[in-house]
Amino acid sequence: MRFVAHILVTFLSVFWASAQEDIVWLHPNKGQWHPNIEYQVDLASGKMYVEKDGFTYHFYENPKKDHDHTHEKGIAHEDETDGHLKQHVVRSRFAGSNWKKETVTTTTSGFYRNYFLSPDTDGWVSGLHSYGSVTMKDFYPGIDLQMDGSDGQLKYSFIVAPVTSPQQIKWDVEGASSIQIDKEGNLVIETTLGNIKESKPVAWTIKNGQKIPVEVEFKKNKQQLSFHFPNGYTTSDTLVIDPYLVFSTYTGATSDNWGMTATPGPNGEMLAGGISFGAGYPISSGAFDPSFNGGTPNNNISGFDVSISKFSDNGSQLLYSTFIGGAANELPESMITTTNGDLYVLGITASANFPLSGTPFQNTFRGGPTATHNSLRFLGSDIFVLKLNEQGTQLLASTYVGGTDLDGLNISNLSFNYGDQYRGEIILQGEDVVIASHSRSANFPVTNGSTLKGLQDMVAFKMNNNLSQMIWSSYHGGTGEETGNSL
Repeated sequence: MRFVAHILVTFLSVFWASAQEDIVWLHPNKGQWHPNIEYQVDLASGKMYVEKDGFTYHFYENPKKDHDHTHEKGIAHEDETDGHLKQHVVRSRFAGSNWKKETVTTTTSGFYRNYFLSPDTDGWVSGLHSYGSVTMKDFYPGIDLQMDGSDGQLKYSFIVAPVTSPQQIKWDVEGASSIQIDKEGNLVIETTLGNIKESKPVAWTIKNGQKIPVEVEFKKNKQQLSFHFPNGYTTSDTLVIDPYLVFSTYTGATSDNWGMTATPGPNGEMLAGGISFGAGYPISSGAFDPSFNGGTPNNNISGFDVSISKFSDNGSQLLYSTFIGGAANELPESMITTTNGDLYVLGITASANFPLSGTPFQNTFRGGPTATHNSLRFLGSDIFVLKLNEQGTQLLASTYVGGTDLDGLNISNLSFNYGDQYRGEIILQGEDVVIASHSRSANFPVTNGSTLKGLQDMVAFKMNNNLSQMIWSSYHGGTGEETGNSL
């Protein structure tokens, strides 16, 4: 006699489904994130974290006004200064779970991700493929937890072995504003950013290919939830329990990536550079307005890191995504590839722990005053220059370049178009790189004795191919303000 209980929950459209095969991917944690996380799933306005004993849903507000294309030259708006980001965290904790980290993964992604998110190379992780299906073996004794996103929606199932009772599956919900079972039998979890409604579950047994309905309902005991079968069922048959989980009424836009720059690869590939927003792993549950780890928030915009994605020559396949950053904010301004596919990136950073590699020309962040433009906040800024290998898996070289004022960030009156604050260019000259940017630092590293003449001057400099040596560097400007946008 074999009894298999198959408890199924389907997550609907809030999950971002990749254009590649329409799959919701589970991204594994191999040390790049908080140790509580086993897998991460991208939500429309937040993240879902799969953990050893449950799930954490982290929602944060990204209103459309965040990406406002209006701005005043060199002036931060009043509402951009409070540093708050509206968030809500709900946790589902499965009581009595004793998972021993045995996992079976299937549907491996064709792309992979690379993470350079700390100054410590031990925390750098590369070549991580994602999965369309993950089974956590013996999540409970005799019960596997399986998550599958292969049809463009994420579902999770409990697979219960013979003579194992599904009644041991119980979960506590933490951080909700309220938890109710309504008169239709739906489970309603209220948060400050909207409601999570789990529809009244339906269930059936399967025998000889036939589905036989089984009565099932949610049972709530204070904050703990379980499934209840008022009329029982035939335990020798397969049982499927099937509620639907829908996130609704969440304010704000769904996009959390802004494009900044792009360049072709040597074989026709396309590389795109931008910034990826994220609020970091939440420690507490409920609603909160933190200044979190993972970047510097501004009003209701979270912190951000550099994200670089490489696509095939016809744009149909994502080859890799690489995330680079420190504790504060950074963004890319220009990119160029070499003939063998290595990628140079020019950008700005406010992180004192930006990841450095090789023998950096400058290995310390020199900072500057806080500047906020187009809703993006920098607690000082230095230029960074870095070099990635063709696969995006190795940070071959990386360095700061800057003085003690703002470098690489244009806050002058020479800002007429959206994004003019974040311009500069890197080009190849033989095996070396030449860069155009701008600086407000009187002590920017120059080689020819030139001096800062105005509040902001253009700077141009040339570095060797491993970014360890400044070959030449100079200010260019008069007593007004200049920018270095192109070469």
